[in-house]
Amino acid sequence: MALAVVIALLFGVLSMFGGKPASAADPTDPGAASGDGVKPALYQANPTCSILGQGYRELKIDNVNGPFNGTYTSNDGALTVTISNSTSQTFDWNSNIGVDAVIVKGGTAGDAYVYDPPKEDTADTGLHPPVNPNNGQYFGVSHVSFCYDLELNVSKTANTSLTRTYKWTIDKSVTPKTWDLFKGDSGTSDYSVAVTKDSGTDSNWKVTGTITVTSPIDNAKVTGLTDVVSQGATNTNGTILNCTKDGNAVADPSGVNPVTLNTGDKLECTYRALLGSGDNGTNTATATTNTTDLKGGTGTANVDFSTAQINKVNDQVTVKDVFDGQTTTLGTTAESKTFPYTRTFKCNTDKGTHENTATLYGDKDAVLGSDKASVTVNCYELAVSKNAQTSLEKKWTWTVDKSADKSDITLSIGQSLDVNYDVVYRASSAESKFAASGTITVKNNAPIDAEINSVSDVISGVDQGNVKVDCGSATFPYTLKAGETLTCTYTAELDNKDSRTNTATATLQNYDYDSEKNGTKADTTNFSGTAPVSFSNATVTEIDEEIAVSDTFAGSNVTGTVKAADAPKTFEYIRKVGPYEQCGDQPSIDNTAKFVTSDTKTEGQDSVSIPVHVPCNGCTLTIGYWKTHADPNSPRNNPDETLKVLESVGGTIWLGTPNGAKSVAVTSSNVVSILKFDGSNGIKKLQAQLLAAKLNEANGAAVPTGVQDTIKAADLFLAAKGASSWDSLTRTQKNQVLTWMNKLDQYNNGLIGPGHCSEESTI
Repeated sequence: MALAVVIALLFGVLSMFGGKPASAADPTDPGAASGDGVKPALYQANPTCSILGQGYRELKIDNVNGPFNGTYTSNDGALTVTISNSTSQTFDWNSNIGVDAVIVKGGTAGDAYVYDPPKEDTADTGLHPPVNPNNGQYFGVSHVSFCYDLELNVSKTANTSLTRTYKWTIDKSVTPKTWDLFKGDSGTSDYSVAVTKDSGTDSNWKVTGTITVTSPIDNAKVTGLTDVVSQGATNTNGTILNCTKDGNAVADPSGVNPVTLNTGDKLECTYRALLGSGDNGTNTATATTNTTDLKGGTGTANVDFSTAQINKVNDQVTVKDVFDGQTTTLGTTAESKTFPYTRTFKCNTDKGTHENTATLYGDKDAVLGSDKASVTVNCYELAVSKNAQTSLEKKWTWTVDKSADKSDITLSIGQSLDVNYDVVYRASSAESKFAASGTITVKNNAPIDAEINSVSDVISGVDQGNVKVDCGSATFPYTLKAGETLTCTYTAELDNKDSRTNTATATLQNYDYDSEKNGTKADTTNFSGTAPVSFSNATVTEIDEEIAVSDTFAGSNVTGTVKAADAPKTFEYIRKVGPYEQCGDQPSIDNTAKFVTSDTKTEGQDSVSIPVHVPCNGCTLTIGYWKTHADPNSPRNNPDETLKVLESVGGTIWLGTPNGAKSVAVTSSNVVSILKFDGSNGIKKLQAQLLAAKLNEANGAAVPTGVQDTIKAADLFLAAKGASSWDSLTRTQKNQVLTWMNKLDQYNNGLIGPGHCSEESTI
């Protein structure tokens, strides 16, 4: 019953039901509120349940004198009340169904405890009659009325639920982001993937449950069932879903589809209410009926989202990381968390920029976010370069060879002779002390320092220990600052001048660096540079490349210096021997050619000694000698020697008897033409040999008897036969002429007689 109705009943309609308002003689104080806090309303006279209106039933307990503990049941059997803790003035109670009011009569009035619907109560404590104005104590209880109506019994459950969606953020970072490393170094970067979870965003607020309806009487008609959720001033209608009666499906109760309930039957319907917020409230189910003496009923339940079932979305995430196409699961978490891991980069394998992505996966592998981080790996190498210069020593060995065109000289008295000398200086060389040298340059082009363990140099075909490297004041291990250069020199002795390859190597100490760039020694890496070793442009140190020369006789003709580049060097000169005035062996002609080397002062010489003979019985000279020493056009030094001899015999020599018919008088005018005989005319050859024999005799050469006989025979023949007669001669005559000519030729050449004088070659 509505509170307004109750108030109206209390103040306006008492007379309608036989009650009367309080007067000055009647009780005026209803007394204290009950244990449930219900303030009683005081009614004069003998109030009944009619004060609540029509349709209310009453269970009256009469003749109360003192305590009346016990259980009392209404005539319709609907209400059962149990009294406890009763005295003559107060009591407690509880019931099986809701009670709308309890009237406690005492004295001349009664206290009405009205339980404001829909709060119908099933228990209370400390109920009492009004206060007796005479003594200030409660009147004794005379009777008690429990006022109730028959209603559909409605109860319900209210289960709250909501969806809580979590948002996540991801932040990926790495340190260091950049590595400057040498080939062979490694660097380890620390990665951090931080995922942060918010407190969640709620949605899809919902209340579900079961509404249960029973009837206190048989044949009750349930004509409607509604559900309303009140959240402050906002009311939301719920939706009735499925209904069953004693486990069997029935239609949703309505005016056209009522559900009939007997006592003991149970109508159960599920419901769902979709709400706009998560505010707490009250969920009220109302069942209506058109059955006489039966009212509809309500049931309530608290809507409390503090105990709601939470359907969590993305409550837990999985973090995955992709690097170079490979996926790694870092972990799964339901809380904010940081996933650390490391990755090591090696030069030159990992040179370049490495970007990788960490991704958050939520429910059903939904991507909730991602973040990238990149590491740039710069790889550097030491620049090793070198050059190679070669050198060798060339030592020259010199010889001198002196020769003359005469090894023995025979001269007649007064005769002179030119001797031709050749002096040949020859040089040969031998190479040794082959060597290579140069510089090795190690440049650090990196922005970081380099630790160099050693600098070495190797020449192919040479033991490594034979190559000496000098890096000055640098000691190893040596720190080569960024951008700086280390310069070393090297030398090596070689056993020949074969072409080779020279390789310089700088050995770098590698490090494995942690994320703080603290390094731990690792392996080493060699960096090399090469240069060809070639002696094509070698520096040559020449020893004794030059000599000073001299000669005993030649004077300035053989003096000064001779260089190896000019060798073999030949000096030619002529020395005149004679004339001698006396016969006999003369002192030999000795002379020496010498040299001294410029560097080692090594000396060398060669001598020629020529014996000189002047026979006392003279010596003979050939046609050639007399011819060349008679012809003024001859290049010989003494073209007048023949004429001198000719003059010594009066200027004429006869070939034939003097003034013979065919005899030839030889004078200075025709001496050359006679000696230049025609080789095809035997008479002319005889004339030339005969003239030479007579010149030799005139020059002092002895003539053996056999030769004298030949001269006489030849003269007799030539007196009668001239050169023009040759072709007319008989064979015998020609043979005779040639026999005489050969005899005289042997004499003139020194094969018979006193011997041959040394003479120059004919021209």
